[in-house]
Amino acid sequence: MTKIRQEQFPGLYKRGNVWHMDKCNKYVPGGRLRGSTGETNFDDACEHLIDKLAAHKNAALHGLRPDYKFRVAAARYREEKKDTKRIKDIDYHINVLNLVIGNTEIRLIHKETLKDFIASRKGKVSNKTINLSLSLVRAILNLAAGTWRDQHGLTWLTKAPTDLYPVKRTRTMQPVLQT
Repeated sequence: MTKIRQEQFPGLYKRGNVWHMDKCNKYVPGGRLRGSTGETNFDDACEHLIDKLAAHKNAALHGLRPDYKFRVAAARYREEKKDTKRIKDIDYHINVLNLVIGNTEIRLIHKETLKDFIASRKGKVSNKTINLSLSLVRAILNLAAGTWRDQHGLTWLTKAPTDLYPVKRTRTMQPVLQT
């Protein structure tokens, strides 16, 4: 991107070392886009603002969904389930999953993307633990496809993948001996 002078690009201002955006736009719900760009370089902040505005315009005009990372979806799931008794288990599985697929967009998660996760966990934990993590992925993707909506009323996913398979159990069943 060519060097842009600040006067040529209204809607960005610097607070401390970080550029923030405050831009009026008819495609943004509420008419105004505000927040931090997370960038210290002006050109990078401009690109960030342009990408945000384009995402809102595409969602409003064409019904295109923004891309959500698994990490964001897992955080929302954790927030919704924070009052349950299983919160420690959920935190454990989310932390393990985020190490492998945290930065993956949820629309790209399917059986093939989870093979790396399964391979990294095999031999370290039991198959049941792996299956519990996979069931958490399945639950998050089902909520993203059916319940969770963005500002434009669109679900986070068009549909959840159906090919997330469980890992087969390796131990054989032991008969109960009567004495």
